[in-house]
Amino acid sequence: MIASRRFVRFLGIATLLTVVLIAIGVVPTQRVLGQPAMAVVVLGCGISLFASVCGAVAILANLPVSAVRVGPVVVQAMLVRFLVTAALTAAMVVGDFVPRTPLLLWVAVSYMVLLIVDTHFAVRMTAPVGPKTEGVLRTQ
Repeated sequence: MIASRRFVRFLGIATLLTVVLIAIGVVPTQRVLGQPAMAVVVLGCGISLFASVCGAVAILANLPVSAVRVGPVVVQAMLVRFLVTAALTAAMVVGDFVPRTPLLLWVAVSYMVLLIVDTHFAVRMTAPVGPKTEGVLRTQ
């Protein structure tokens, strides 16, 4: 129940930030590109949002997380997010659907902004369950 509430909150914040980025980015991109600005900004931000959600789902798929598995679970989610972003961006660049440079710029900007939300979600969801010393190496 807590996981689903946190995931819905994550989706809301990530979507809100994406909409704000799109609103901020359309005018400057339109001055440079002209007509296809809206498509480029929406596509670039949409790729990052989709990849961000995929990374969050990767974390949810591994719940509950013990203290020993926190690192691998978070790295797996980061890898999923990166690979989804890279694959979708490569498909758009190779397909030559929109201008490359602005697309790459908006993918990068939105990726970095959503990384903040992703990191917060990952930290909240992978908080170890049980005693605080579970899985911690002790030095004597």
